[in-house]
Amino acid sequence: MVRLRGIRPEPNFTTKVMIDLNRFFNNPFTDRAISNTELQKFAEDHLAKLAAANDEGIWDALLTDGSAAYEAYFGGLTDASLRMALQKAATQTMNSRWAEFVKWMTTRGEARVKDRAEKPSAVYTEFFPLGLSEYHSATVPQGQTLVNRAKASAATHAALLGADFKAKVDELADGYLSAREVQMERKGGRADGRGDRDAAKAALQDRLFVNLLTLAMATKDPAKCAIFFDQSLLENPTAAGEPEPDQA
Repeated sequence: MVRLRGIRPEPNFTTKVMIDLNRFFNNPFTDRAISNTELQKFAEDHLAKLAAANDEGIWDALLTDGSAAYEAYFGGLTDASLRMALQKAATQTMNSRWAEFVKWMTTRGEARVKDRAEKPSAVYTEFFPLGLSEYHSATVPQGQTLVNRAKASAATHAALLGADFKAKVDELADGYLSAREVQMERKGGRADGRGDRDAAKAALQDRLFVNLLTLAMATKDPAKCAIFFDQSLLENPTAAGEPEPDQA
């Protein structure tokens, strides 16, 4: 049975026990017994396993966000084949988030603007100065301009168009801009070193936990989920007991 350290073992069903739902909120990767060296090897191995199983691009988002969190804490990956896989995943994630933004803005978003501000109007023109075709035919550089323009206009007219409209535009726009930034970093071959060390480590631990939960939900099978995680890398083979955490 697959068990990551920090997740409680299955209860003994010889006696009736209450199911503890809180255990699913326990991030095993924050265990202080996991050293930085172990965390690094585990994260690298996890990303490599995701890349190897990503022929159809189904794990693009997990790869993109996971590699960004890894590099913010540990620096750049050295494996060339993994770097290439991550670059491809980053581009696909960026394209996917752009498509989501365009689809919503040219359907539900446009409908809300037309309903609240009418068409034609100054507000409508602010969002769609060249019509809907501008969104469908935009190049990548133009896409960034459109996203930033939509965010600014949604903030300006939040009272008219609704807080939910602004929140959705921000969500889609920020998702695209984040993916675009990662894609540019991949293309340029540089690592993202933003944030202080403690915050970067916490972000990586959180990302590994999100990946674990996402893969668990996707596979619904401990054995299939275990393909993406080598738990032995979280154990120090030279230590008699639990490994000592790095002090760095």
